[in-house]
Amino acid sequence: MKENKQPLTQAIQQLGVVGGQLFRRFPLFMFAIVGILGFAAYSIINNNEGMQIFLCVLISITSFIIFMKTSSYGETILSFMLGILTISTIDWDENNELIFIIVFVLFNVLLFIGTSIKLHAQVETILTHAATFIDLRNYKKVYKELQDLLRTGTKGGQLGALNKAESIRFIAYLGIPVSEMGYSLNAIEIIKVVNNIELRQALNYFRAIYFFKLRTANYNSFEAILDTFFNQLKTIPLSPEEFLIIFDKTKRTVISHEITLDQYFSNLRNLLLSGADEDEIVNVLSKSRV
Repeated sequence: MKENKQPLTQAIQQLGVVGGQLFRRFPLFMFAIVGILGFAAYSIINNNEGMQIFLCVLISITSFIIFMKTSSYGETILSFMLGILTISTIDWDENNELIFIIVFVLFNVLLFIGTSIKLHAQVETILTHAATFIDLRNYKKVYKELQDLLRTGTKGGQLGALNKAESIRFIAYLGIPVSEMGYSLNAIEIIKVVNNIELRQALNYFRAIYFFKLRTANYNSFEAILDTFFNQLKTIPLSPEEFLIIFDKTKRTVISHEITLDQYFSNLRNLLLSGADEDEIVNVLSKSRV
């Protein structure tokens, strides 16, 4: 297989996409960043103390991000104090200010570009794998179709590029044609967002419902099955994640139509209300018959 000859160009395009998504999803945050940079430029031009004020704000924001990421107060306050102590020991003349700004901006731009390149490489590898799995001889043609599908996105726009690529590869493993993958992506997005679960759990859930659909003619579309599942889940005193644990161990009875979907949820509800624990529920549902 030939390697991509334009990684930098594609990385810059990916960078533009990421930037556009940030502005669309977090407009206030992005405007705040622009405002801070504008304030910093104004302060630095007008007085030497402006640089210290700007850096204190920057350190505070960075420390806040560290805390949100690690939830560690000790690590956050240590980073904050080290930053404050460092800037207070430097004589901020015009040369130091200029050097800091250039290095700081250059570092963040390179970091952003590097992240975009890494993301693009991961997505490309996954799509190539999916394309070769679908049709080894014509994988280039299939790869372009999968790229178009990736760019098209989903209805809700809640799946990132990497999640969409992994979902596409998973769908390919199920033998679903490329022409029908768009509907499957939307279904996976709905499952993930509505149930607030990890992608891997959503993919397993989707696979079970897809197999169920293959063996039944009672539903006109995949969306109809999802609606039935979601409506039934509202009557079950379980979180979506707890339900998925039980469903993953007992889905065979539903997929093989040993029990109807309504009967499955009715039995599950009765078992929960009777005080049965997870092992008892799994044992009973696994043996359920119409």
